[in-house]
Amino acid sequence: MARHTTEGLAALCLAANGFVASNFAEERMRDGRITHIVCTFEHGKHVVRVHSGIVPGHYTRGTSALTGQDGETDARAQALQSFWAHELDQKAKRPGDAVVLEEACF
Repeated sequence: MARHTTEGLAALCLAANGFVASNFAEERMRDGRITHIVCTFEHGKHVVRVHSGIVPGHYTRGTSALTGQDGETDARAQALQSFWAHELDQKAKRPGDAVVLEEACF
């Protein structure tokens, strides 16, 4: 029986907004906004950390209890979604920047 969780929500949000997670990460790694992505397995969960190239020491984190490759993919999508949300938040804080509310799926 399937259980309802928030895991996978990040992947759905990325897809709903027209993003492909791998392209999103590749673009930001090319321009230095992401320095590296670390995938680990901690306490029975997949954990992915996306490290910022702009703010030293900053990273976003995604976790998933799903098994196999699905767990790593889910955790990666969550970490990238968090990174994207952080970028959007930082853009909105700069004077003169507007936020387009229809684009976010929150």
